[in-house]
Amino acid sequence: MKVALDTNRYRDFCAGIPEVVRVLQQAERVLGLFLNRRRVTLLFADEETTFQFARLCGQLRQQGTPIPTHDLWIAALVTQHGAVLCTRDAHFAHLPQMPRV
Repeated sequence: MKVALDTNRYRDFCAGIPEVVRVLQQAERVLGLFLNRRRVTLLFADEETTFQFARLCGQLRQQGTPIPTHDLWIAALVTQHGAVLCTRDAHFAHLPQMPRV
């Protein structure tokens, strides 16, 4: 499974929180301390990311449920790359089409 790792969950992983450790053990690739490992891929925003950002921003605006801009960029990258977002930020629930653990 592809997992995008939010910083709050990365901190949980470093602290050994079992539920996060289990998710990352199943992850195809993760972002964090493992940047130099083969299993890790850095995601960079590109033109497609901006389209995802605009689409998600419009959806959130129409719903009246904005989220922080930096988290919107995370959502755009996760959506673009078909990943599962590992986070504890509740506001990502406003994007039900984006899988989360």
